[in-house]
Amino acid sequence: MTLYPAFLKLDGLPVIVVGGGPVALSKLDGLIAAGAKVTVVAPHVLPAIRDKVAVIEQPFRAAHLAGARWVVAAATPEVNRDVAAAAAARCLFVNAV
Repeated sequence: MTLYPAFLKLDGLPVIVVGGGPVALSKLDGLIAAGAKVTVVAPHVLPAIRDKVAVIEQPFRAAHLAGARWVVAAATPEVNRDVAAAAAARCLFVNAV
């Protein structure tokens, strides 16, 4: 698979990050610096995440993507596949890590 790098203007746009661990945390500073309105969705969230952004402490559901403009899948491989499929169904770009 060939990949294409992209630079995104996220200022004020809603971004959903699925996952509440260290990988999700590593994505937040860049998203916040870009001005994104970040919400993290995960059943368990590191305290450092809770201090930075809005949090929905629930298992991921496709409905969590409503209104999102960009999605980051930073959970387990199984959850990331579900996130990618739900994002594709809504024609949303997703960064799956």
